[in-house]
Amino acid sequence: IFQVSGSPVQDQWSTPEYPSYSITNGNTNLNTYYSGVGNWYYSNWNDRLYACEEVISEDGEATTPGCPEPKPTPELIPTTTELTNIVLSMSSQIGITADAASLTIYRDDWGAYASWPYVINGIDTGMQNYANWSSDGSLSYFSSYNFELISRGSFDTVSPRVAVSRISEGRWYGSPPESFYRDQQVVSNGLARSEGAVPAEEPVAANESSPAEDLPVEPEDQPMPVPAESQEPEIVRLTITSSEATMLSVWDAQGNYWLVPGYVLFNY
Repeated sequence: IFQVSGSPVQDQWSTPEYPSYSITNGNTNLNTYYSGVGNWYYSNWNDRLYACEEVISEDGEATTPGCPEPKPTPELIPTTTELTNIVLSMSSQIGITADAASLTIYRDDWGAYASWPYVINGIDTGMQNYANWSSDGSLSYFSSYNFELISRGSFDTVSPRVAVSRISEGRWYGSPPESFYRDQQVVSNGLARSEGAVPAEEPVAANESSPAEDLPVEPEDQPMPVPAESQEPEIVRLTITSSEATMLSVWDAQGNYWLVPGYVLFNY
């Protein structure tokens, strides 16, 4: 898939606790970690995009390095549709789950990237796969994971109300998957539309003066202000209005990755 061949070599920074191995072919590298969630990475640095050469002067005596400024080549970068198909095809060959609805793709004149959740048996693990493309349209980076989910049994959980009372204890906290935030954004946008748009501020023309431009400018050599000896922290009071049960990712002290049931608390 990545056209990287060879035998894995233990990396210089590898340790018994976090073993790391790589296969390197010139500027192409395939790296994997045998710990935690089994991160692995592919990278391909195309030095031709930023190549410099010696420029000989007219008298033929001196040389100076000439480094042409990189220019965008958007016509070489795959379209959003093509990027989607590439990700789906590569994911199928590698053996990781991907569907078009879960992809986040960004593309501009200088390159593109894609991200999508690492899913096992239909469960969003909270990890994200990533792929990047250079300005010449070639794949420059790909990262994913290699682990399996092991059931550790069923456990009773506290109620959302009890969870709120434990916030100040700092026992542990988890992170919901990115897809959870995406779903919440959709809901939030829907609520915002139902409540009506907020009128935007009037723009200021480039040749007009704005109040900020008329303010006096302080000299740049002013001494830094000395903070007060004692500053009381600002107290922010939040009222929890709702909660939503979801799976949260947690790392334990031994570097193991867990998916545990929990709540996301809202104050709106």
